[in-house]
Amino acid sequence: MAALGPSFVRALPASSRPLAELIERLRTPLAGRGAAFALHETTSGARPYLLAGLHGAAGGQLFVVVATSDIAERTFTDLTYYLGEPETRNVALLRPREETLGAIESPSERSARMTLLADLCARRPQIIIAPVGALRQYVIPRAVFEDAAFTLRTGESAGWDATLVRLYRLGYDRVDVVSAAGEFAVRGGILDVFAATADAPIRVEFFGDDVESIRPFDLQSQRSTGTLDEALITPWREILRDPALRENVLARTAGEANVISALRSYLGAGHDVPEPWLSLAYDEQTTIVDYLDPGALVVLEEPGLLETVERGLDDERGRGAAALLAGVDSGELDVRADDVGEALLADVAAPSPRLADYADRLRARRTLTITGGIEAGDLRWVPPAMDRFVLETRPPEHFNRRIELFTKQVREWTAAGDTVWLVATGASRLAEILRGAGIGVQRSAPFVHLRAAGTDGVAVQHPGPTAACARRPRDLRTAGQARQTARRQGRRPGYAGRPQGRRLRRARRARHRAISRPTQ
Repeated sequence: MAALGPSFVRALPASSRPLAELIERLRTPLAGRGAAFALHETTSGARPYLLAGLHGAAGGQLFVVVATSDIAERTFTDLTYYLGEPETRNVALLRPREETLGAIESPSERSARMTLLADLCARRPQIIIAPVGALRQYVIPRAVFEDAAFTLRTGESAGWDATLVRLYRLGYDRVDVVSAAGEFAVRGGILDVFAATADAPIRVEFFGDDVESIRPFDLQSQRSTGTLDEALITPWREILRDPALRENVLARTAGEANVISALRSYLGAGHDVPEPWLSLAYDEQTTIVDYLDPGALVVLEEPGLLETVERGLDDERGRGAAALLAGVDSGELDVRADDVGEALLADVAAPSPRLADYADRLRARRTLTITGGIEAGDLRWVPPAMDRFVLETRPPEHFNRRIELFTKQVREWTAAGDTVWLVATGASRLAEILRGAGIGVQRSAPFVHLRAAGTDGVAVQHPGPTAACARRPRDLRTAGQARQTARRQGRRPGYAGRPQGRRLRRARRARHRAISRPTQ
């Protein structure tokens, strides 16, 4: 039933006049200035569906700021359902970097982060979801990223020694056998490298300084599979292995003498510069928003909640530092002498961006604010809206496993002239329940066609774990929370669009509803 998601998205722009007007305004050229809009009365479960519809109608880059990493994960999963399998590659999740010194980072997460930066440099249309924690971190300057990346091409001279030096400078680790992204290995005139943006490692054969062949290979068998004409190598680390950058960190670090001494000892031992110090290494302080295309749309979900989460992050960091110092002073923590130097590195203070620092960046862009129930706080960093739109959505119906409530609601819908589509794995049993309640039921084709409205009554579909529905393109509503079968069963985004004004009664007569199958 994953095919239902894209069908709903295609029908969305025509399902609501306020939404159609908003999309039309978003398509208006910026003319050298920013444009801010606001969307009110939408529930959180409806937003991934709305975002998918906005992206499908307006195209380009859509950068969505949410409060927490959990919300970002859910939004990412819901979007992949609504956009469909072919479009999942156009949805990216920007996770915050691990800020703890010495923490072990997942190669796959770092690879995804560097791939996103490369895609943004290439101005690839996509949806990016980022929690507040990701916005609180600077990133490698775009010009540095683009200048450092290079391409190996078959038949061209790349320089054997020069290529090895470039790989090391970009942060790749030399190993005996490549086993993960961010590594390279050398055997004679053969170079194996797993680039940050690649799906598989490549084996590059050199003849002197010339590239003879480029072939992807399997990590398990180490056997080559096919050939490539070229391969892009992007930075693996955001702080390049450059002596000048190390000197910048030393020169810009302020603190007590023991902290500076610990820093010099740490860097002098050959350690890579920790990425939490990125703002000390580079002259330019760059945020992820600076990577966006000029025509990108920035969506702020509940700015008041974003500010609340930011304050919580600050409080959490302060409490952690205070607890550590109190433990050391009281003797409860046993700190070995050889650990003291590295522990002092936590006192190295590097500037980080705050939401208030994004004010000028946002005012120069096209932004959409999706408001929550109560928007409190100092929201001066949020661009004032030129136009406001109301798109009322409602939470899905819940029947608390009571069949009588479910059948009563279906009977009311059909009595009002609605067509109800039910999507369930046990379609036969569900049809029996409805017939037993005196409700006419007909079986349908495996998929819903949005332009093929059924007669008044109930149509039951099979198979599929998705609970969803469609009605003619004037109103669109899903109840339950539609699941994404391809990624994980149990994810269920929901949306409810409701027409306003005098046409409400007329619109209801042709509404196609989707309701979650009740569980006995």
